[in-house]
Amino acid sequence: MIKDFCYVQKDETKQKRKEIETIIREVQDEVRDDFTFQFQINGSAKRNMITKDVKSNTGYDFDYDIEPHCDFLLYSPEKIKRILRLAFEKVGRDYGYTRCEDSTRALTLKQYATGLIRGRFDLPQL
Repeated sequence: MIKDFCYVQKDETKQKRKEIETIIREVQDEVRDDFTFQFQINGSAKRNMITKDVKSNTGYDFDYDIEPHCDFLLYSPEKIKRILRLAFEKVGRDYGYTRCEDSTRALTLKQYATGLIRGRFDLPQL
């Protein structure tokens, strides 16, 4: 199948980006007893160059870097990732997102509506 990518207008993504950042802030509150973290948007969304395939329902995604601040003697990278995954699942559920998927270097939340809209939360190499 031939892909038909086009740029998404900033107006179309503004509300979704705001929602995703609200989720991240709520996750910050959720994990605050264990550790804190900073986040920043990166990738194509940082440059307002988000694309989508108009011939499919794959939607578009937002990539964020998450930088935890904690005592790494008490919290292994695996433990940090597990705590974050559980918090994103808990908070994301309130916004209609599915289970938080855990891959090697990323946690991914997906929301199914008119199309598939992905919020992808990338963890740095810990």
